[in-house]
Amino acid sequence: MNRLRSALWLPLFDDLADPRVVARLAADTEEAGWDGCFVWDQLCRREPVRQVADPWIALAAIATVTERIRLGPMVSALPRRRPAKVARESVTLDRLSAGRLTLGVGLGSDRFAGELSRTGEELDARRRGRMLDEFLAVLAAAWSGEPVRHRGEHCTVDGLAFLPRPVQRPGVPVWAAGCPGNAKPIRRAATHDSTASPRPTSSTRTSSPRSSAPSPRCAGAGWPRTTSPWGCHSVSIPNRTREPARRGGCQSWSRGYGSTPCGACSATAPWREETVTLFDYDSELARHHERLLKALDIRPGDRVLDIGCGTGRTTRDAARAASPGSALGIDVSGPALARALRQAEAEGLRNVDFVQGDAQAHPFPQEYFALGVSRFGTMFFSDPVAAFANIGRALRPGARFVQLVWQAADRQEWHTAIRAALAGGHASSASASTADDPFTLADPEVVAEVLTAGGFTAVDVVDVREPVCYGPDADRARAAVLQLRMAKEWLADLDASSAERALDRLGTTLDAHDTGDGVWFDSRAWLVGARRR
Repeated sequence: MNRLRSALWLPLFDDLADPRVVARLAADTEEAGWDGCFVWDQLCRREPVRQVADPWIALAAIATVTERIRLGPMVSALPRRRPAKVARESVTLDRLSAGRLTLGVGLGSDRFAGELSRTGEELDARRRGRMLDEFLAVLAAAWSGEPVRHRGEHCTVDGLAFLPRPVQRPGVPVWAAGCPGNAKPIRRAATHDSTASPRPTSSTRTSSPRSSAPSPRCAGAGWPRTTSPWGCHSVSIPNRTREPARRGGCQSWSRGYGSTPCGACSATAPWREETVTLFDYDSELARHHERLLKALDIRPGDRVLDIGCGTGRTTRDAARAASPGSALGIDVSGPALARALRQAEAEGLRNVDFVQGDAQAHPFPQEYFALGVSRFGTMFFSDPVAAFANIGRALRPGARFVQLVWQAADRQEWHTAIRAALAGGHASSASASTADDPFTLADPEVVAEVLTAGGFTAVDVVDVREPVCYGPDADRARAAVLQLRMAKEWLADLDASSAERALDRLGTTLDAHDTGDGVWFDSRAWLVGARRR
């Protein structure tokens, strides 16, 4: 029996729009023993995705840092490309990779972000199907090295020879996209080297990881006739670990379309040291966390939605309290969710899920959750009314939504003291808040207004005064504070000598707040309760 081969399938969005990052991830993939590394080929993607990389440039970067793994676009919408140019690109990439290119092709789709309609491409699927067949014939002829003489319905190549030839003979393997039940793509795939599903082996939403092998029946790269079966697993946010593609420890998220577990990974394998050091919000907010849990009144069987869950402590505690119910945490941070999932698995929780996305627009199931909760995770929405309306639609009518939000900046000793230390004489001109303002819901009237406009009623606001902790001692508190964006912003405009003086002032401030049982600062928050209409 042939061995099932496994590959990563990389959406080149946002964090992965940098080809240098993609190259490093591919090198780690090969070192970890995987068999392939394939990339998405899209011009654009729905919000919140903002950055998209070119697949051919990314694949060239992969080819230069790897020696063994197969690579290629999976899949490329060939009807929106010129076949003569693809012929040159594919031969060049095949030679650069020493014969490791696989060309995944398909019709393309306009449903993800209008990439066809917005660029004037053909919208009729049947016509694109004819274009695909014609272009594939041109590619096969081009890879032969003989002059291509083609005059078809959609393109012309008049006596042009595409030399040099690809390393692979008779040409680059072609895996044609197709799903079971759609006869025409399957027949097309039968005339080429394999079929490729537009969906990965792993799903786009995940619970705690389980030990499992990728299933070939929906393998993302199909079953090449000349090689073993393959399974593809979508992955994003590569900077959360030094070995993100490690067999036995991979769990990943893709910004803007949910979370994706690596089906080939075992949950019991160790994870390497994170290259992204996460701020320890759980320790900082330990006192607030206790107050929030008491206010939630979670009951067995509840389904709980945690907004801005970070590393998932609130989500996991909610899952324990709700059993046999469940808890879902959502956050925009892939590294934080990676830690949340690992911790959930270590704690043996099987009723907790995590998804990466923006709660303002994420397609939650409608009227599904009995309780919504957020621990300082709702202050950063670009449109708070739209965000709370979307969250509200996910809650059952009458369901409670309980959240902690910061009061005004001038009521936060952690903010004013650290700002005074780092900004020094420039404190008056320094921004009172960071680019992601944590104080947007500091005014109780504003909170009530946006919640009411978002479909909530019975808004109740309670004053909470609890200290925050930045570390067990001043040295570790200093390291923690310097991870914060606000600290980085306040230091950014200082010259070297001014920055050195600012760090000295920070040390003095932290020493003054070191109680021997941690470095503590006063803080003020609002505990906000409301009910979905």
